[in-house]
Amino acid sequence: MKKVILVFVALITTCAVAKAEDLGACKTIKFKPDRIYLINSALYKGTHIRIPDRLMLDPIPGNNALWNVEGNGHHVMVQPNSSEPQGRETTLTLITENNTSYNLVLRRVTKNHDTCVIIEKEGGFFKGAKEDGYKTLPERENVFLQKQILDLQGTLAEEKKRTSRTIDDVLKKYRTFVYTRYSWKKGNGFKGTNLVSDVYDDGRFTFIRVVPDQRGVLSVSAEIDDEKELIDYELDSDQIYKISGIYPIFTLKYGASEVTVTRKDNTSNGAY
Repeated sequence: MKKVILVFVALITTCAVAKAEDLGACKTIKFKPDRIYLINSALYKGTHIRIPDRLMLDPIPGNNALWNVEGNGHHVMVQPNSSEPQGRETTLTLITENNTSYNLVLRRVTKNHDTCVIIEKEGGFFKGAKEDGYKTLPERENVFLQKQILDLQGTLAEEKKRTSRTIDDVLKKYRTFVYTRYSWKKGNGFKGTNLVSDVYDDGRFTFIRVVPDQRGVLSVSAEIDDEKELIDYELDSDQIYKISGIYPIFTLKYGASEVTVTRKDNTSNGAY
């Protein structure tokens, strides 16, 4: 019984002092500007890349369909997700807050992949930081805000283009609805002889443009079901009045002045 207890205690002691197996060090890259570095990665085995500066933009892979790439702060994870020939190699660009760009080539391998890669800058402890454009926290925050502003300006510019295209398309379609074959005599009365400039409709509304310096139209009437009725109207824009509906004949009155407007036919490209 004592032998069993001693063996059990010995096993526990051995397990307690056992150390984790050391599989070797991470691959180290001594970074030099304008150099391209190779990183090997394998299917189902992600590669962790640590960079000396914080990322300013999301990592930019050459092929984001056949490679999984994620980044945050000083860390980037990469992994091929397919055995397709097109995904054997791709590029990866990392842009950091101090405007340094790291240009990498990612290669898919079946063995000897890089589990972790540490990118270090060459140079002295203090000299290197100065040459690489080190920024304080407020300066980094300012860079981030500038990027946000640029992104917002780009979004607004694109939205403006989209809106402009939409407006152009609507106007093009609307112009196909316009009907202009109206006629009228100068009319009678002091104002009636020089009241109307032009008349048109879009199949739903009739628009009357009066001659500049006129005070406006006081009443509009038309025959509806063989009865003469007053029609509601409103000022649509400067010197243009809008009448709801289209009519074969209607009359404009301004005091004692009167103008009769006639529509040539019932053709319309608009919607009634």
